[in-house]
Amino acid sequence: MRTWLKNGTVIDGSGQAAFPADLILDGDRIEAVLPRPGGGEPQAVDRVFDISGRVVTPGFIDGHRHGDLAALRDDRYGELELAQGITTVINGNCGLTPFPSAAATRSDYYRFLEPCLGSVPATSAWPDFAAYRQDLAARPLRINVATQVGTGAIRTAVKGFSPTPYTADELQKAQNLLAVALDQGALGASMGIMYVPECYTAADEFAELLRPLAASGMLLSCHMRGEGDSLVASVEEILDICRRAGVRLTISHFKAFGIKNWDRLIHQAIDVIEHSGMDVGVDFYPYLGGSTTLLTLLPPQLQQQDLDWLATPAGEERVRRELAQDHPGWDNMVASIGWDRIIINSAESPGSQPLLGLSMTEIARRLNLDPVAVLCRLLAEEQGKVGVIELSMSQSDVDAIARLPYAAVISDSLYGRTDKPHPRLYGAFPRVLRDLVFERQVL
Repeated sequence: MRTWLKNGTVIDGSGQAAFPADLILDGDRIEAVLPRPGGGEPQAVDRVFDISGRVVTPGFIDGHRHGDLAALRDDRYGELELAQGITTVINGNCGLTPFPSAAATRSDYYRFLEPCLGSVPATSAWPDFAAYRQDLAARPLRINVATQVGTGAIRTAVKGFSPTPYTADELQKAQNLLAVALDQGALGASMGIMYVPECYTAADEFAELLRPLAASGMLLSCHMRGEGDSLVASVEEILDICRRAGVRLTISHFKAFGIKNWDRLIHQAIDVIEHSGMDVGVDFYPYLGGSTTLLTLLPPQLQQQDLDWLATPAGEERVRRELAQDHPGWDNMVASIGWDRIIINSAESPGSQPLLGLSMTEIARRLNLDPVAVLCRLLAEEQGKVGVIELSMSQSDVDAIARLPYAAVISDSLYGRTDKPHPRLYGAFPRVLRDLVFERQVL
């Protein structure tokens, strides 16, 4: 069926100014773009729509979502994306991919992924990207889906959640897994240095691990080690890694986390990037709150403790003591923004559902506990499967990032089990247009 869209305004994504044009569609493909005036008249069309006053653009690309498993389990996957103009997504971010996986560590690793990616079917196993891609290809997808390979998944497949450095043999195995995933079609690689077990990987190890990525010419996206007090040091670290490895970089969900860092650290970090002489991009979402897992409130050495132990008096006291201390290389979320800016938005047990949408301060008041006790109890009762929204950013910082010529809009959408998701899941791209373009004219 041939369709004629008359009198539209086209923004074609090339960077040139908008221009008046008609479009001729043949089925689900664009046959022609006819600039007006002077573009000629189409022949033998089946339908005609006058779209005066409307804008036609290519579908948006969301370069950072966590729909790796949602694409496999949800028959309606893609509807939320299409509703906000997204036609292509890139999953496999922050080092958190369901492949590669090893039989010895797979069940623990998949449980670890659930707050971000959602539940994993009990019979599922993806030892490599080819297995995952085969399952993805069998799905009736509404949108285009590309996937990176996570270096966190690679590390877990090689050495589980061990905090020890890579041995030479383990590093070779990790390089091989990365090379295989890229050969099988993974669209670059992602890192999540903030998360266990990647937080145990040293810069020297990353620089060696990424050699296959450099050979492929594809991009690295990185959730850095820190986005708060350690933001500038974290930018310097990932730039050094990429310089040594010879890879191009996108810094994921670029931000300055923490009240005392607002309107200050982001400008220092931008200065470091722009004086690096490297091919670097950043991405951002247009909200003042991010979303992650409750487990990240703990320093890394506690994230691998038996979670039931955390709810004991000894465990609670250890958590209280650790949160009161500085830990080099780890940004303390509680110290940065306070308990009242940390909101629980996903949990699995029926008993926790009334707590969704409440801050840790509000929950503590409701349960007649202090926030540390709430933290320990929730992690134990939910076995770590708790999602949070953290109100951690300033509007002026977000605006400064949005104005960067090398910044891309993303959503960073999580797909954990909840009826109170972060609004970026369904609203990131419309919010950019409404807030940053039409209302406040930041862009």
